[in-house]
Amino acid sequence: VIELLELSYPGRRIFVLSHSWGGTLSIAYLSSPQHQAQVAGWIDVDGPSDLSMQPSRDWAASEVERRILRGEDVARWSTVMAWYDQRPVLTPEDVATHQTNVSALGGIIHDPEKDRGLGSLELNFLSPFCGLSVLSNSSFSANVVSLHAGPLNLFHIDLSPLMNGITLPTLFLWGEDDGVCPLQHDIPETFEPLGTPAARRRLVVLPNAGHEP
Repeated sequence: VIELLELSYPGRRIFVLSHSWGGTLSIAYLSSPQHQAQVAGWIDVDGPSDLSMQPSRDWAASEVERRILRGEDVARWSTVMAWYDQRPVLTPEDVATHQTNVSALGGIIHDPEKDRGLGSLELNFLSPFCGLSVLSNSSFSANVVSLHAGPLNLFHIDLSPLMNGITLPTLFLWGEDDGVCPLQHDIPETFEPLGTPAARRRLVVLPNAGHEP
């Protein structure tokens, strides 16, 4: 795509804009100095270097506990809390239920009542546009990441060691209430280790925003 843009728009500056899984792919792509030389900058929206499910699981459990303490729908959230108590570590079989919980907690769309499908299980996991479908159908995506992470295991990808090698001007946009890639975990793992000088990188935390700002 970058080479096609260079041919189609000679002399124009090209910026990479990525979100979520696209951010992870961008890290793998931009870890190459040759690829960095082709673009003028990188804009990453809630795109992590580490796809471990543990931070998202811990975020959800903490949010559920807060709701119980505030007296919000205690019966419902107590049942959800019991589910997490039984699962200190999530497995791939737990993903669908966890995703539903994160969505209900506002970690995908900040106000779930305004969700028009972006936070739904169907779109995120079962539609032809979801990240998992792209992953399963794209040998390029698998190959790009496996070059750095070994045999592809979606929930064990950690590209944070590559961040120091990325020196492009960079803008990070992150939802304050992102429950998929929690701010408290992913900024130290992804933004802070960047090799980009401080004067050429910026983090903007978006209030009242989840994983889909």
